[in-house]
Amino acid sequence: MPRNRRNPAFKHVKALTRAVSGLLTRKLNQRRSPTVYWSQSQRELPVKCIAELSENVFAAYSAPNGGIAHVNGANTTDDKKIAGVDSWNKKHDRAYGIATSLYEYNHCTEHATGDPVADVLAICARENSAILLIADGVNWGEKPRLAARCAVHACMDYLNQKLYSKYTQIETTQDIFQHLREGFREAHNLIMKEEGTMTTLTATVVVQLKGSKQYAVCALNVGDSLAFVYNANAGVRELTVGSRNPNVTRDMKLCGGALGPVDGVNPDLTNLTYSLTIAEEGDIIFLTSDGVSDNFDPVVAHRAVSVNPIKFICTCPPATVELAEKIDMERLLPVFDERQRQHDSVRHMEIALLTMESPHGEEITASDVCAKLLQYVINKTEQKRKRLEQMSLENVEKSPGTRRKVMSQMSSVFKGIPGKLDHAAIVAFQVGMFQTKDTAQKNPQISEQSSDIEDVVFLPPTYFPEDYSDTWPTTTKTFAELGPYLEHYY
Repeated sequence: MPRNRRNPAFKHVKALTRAVSGLLTRKLNQRRSPTVYWSQSQRELPVKCIAELSENVFAAYSAPNGGIAHVNGANTTDDKKIAGVDSWNKKHDRAYGIATSLYEYNHCTEHATGDPVADVLAICARENSAILLIADGVNWGEKPRLAARCAVHACMDYLNQKLYSKYTQIETTQDIFQHLREGFREAHNLIMKEEGTMTTLTATVVVQLKGSKQYAVCALNVGDSLAFVYNANAGVRELTVGSRNPNVTRDMKLCGGALGPVDGVNPDLTNLTYSLTIAEEGDIIFLTSDGVSDNFDPVVAHRAVSVNPIKFICTCPPATVELAEKIDMERLLPVFDERQRQHDSVRHMEIALLTMESPHGEEITASDVCAKLLQYVINKTEQKRKRLEQMSLENVEKSPGTRRKVMSQMSSVFKGIPGKLDHAAIVAFQVGMFQTKDTAQKNPQISEQSSDIEDVVFLPPTYFPEDYSDTWPTTTKTFAELGPYLEHYY
């Protein structure tokens, strides 16, 4: 006898279970996060009044290998200070950063591929504010690393001078954005002076609002280094969401914009974007290079395939176009457009933060965020990295020409392995007033063990506004060409 006939209530319980499950899923997808405002003009963003900024520094850190301390020609306001701070080795549990390489060790060259690490980060945290910077030098080598160091050093030095000077009035978020813009100009100038090449740059200033316990998070970015906000109730939201066009399939080999001599003299400010959101005490602001954020992408992780309208239109009969948009026939994976890829990426960041064990208990700190997200991408790229290391070990005795031929023949195999090898950096800050007694520093450990995170595919709701692409820039822009956008509006 069928089970539901033995127990007539069974089918009702089953139906109720499905209904509750569906309700919880809809609630999860409908969580309301604070609004993220973004524009290529600071004048189009809301104006918020901010509290007086404290000058007392409780944490200052730059990486890797000293980070911005290694810019020989940089000018500072004090011979004893670097970028306005006495020491750049004061990490804190609430102000933390990690930079490393995901590339394999090459037994033929006896060096890690891609060395030196060209990602640079810096954080300077005060009692009621913080400055977070991250740069990713374009390509490999000393010159890209120099460009990233120059960008972070110059921008940090300028912001520390202007935001905390007794002679500068900082009253609103528009004042913050004005100095962020000038900081980018200083970054580009120092790159040119030191003869670096090109780099992305993302700068975020967190400041307390006047008469409130809330904080304004002001960001300016160019390139593909991204900024996010984590809230225990609302999850992860991307702050730099306006810097990418969701109507164009992204080429991860292109960063979208860069400081430095892109055309020999000028930067490429095509995707230069101002962003603003409001954060609560306890929220965590974190910035990542693309070595971190791209490994959460469902296409890179092989949870989905990228939609390619040209491919579908050209190769699929009309009757199968609709089916091709829903599922990839060869790999049986869902096909995601850029909006869905972005949404799925931040949802998996939430999974990483909530499912991986925290060394500090239930509360997630800034150092936890850095360790957990970086541990995730290390695990995600482990298979590809070990395969490449094994191949280099097997080909040590072969000639360089033979090694290149073998690697070329194996390229299709590597494409089938999930993950993206790259330099990876993340810097994070936990929002809130810093008290003098909060001096504890915890150094989270990153292991090489596999993660228990399951690759779940999320089918997201519409994430971007309908008019997202109305003003999307289609040509390269420089500081001079952005004229009206870069003029202070007062």
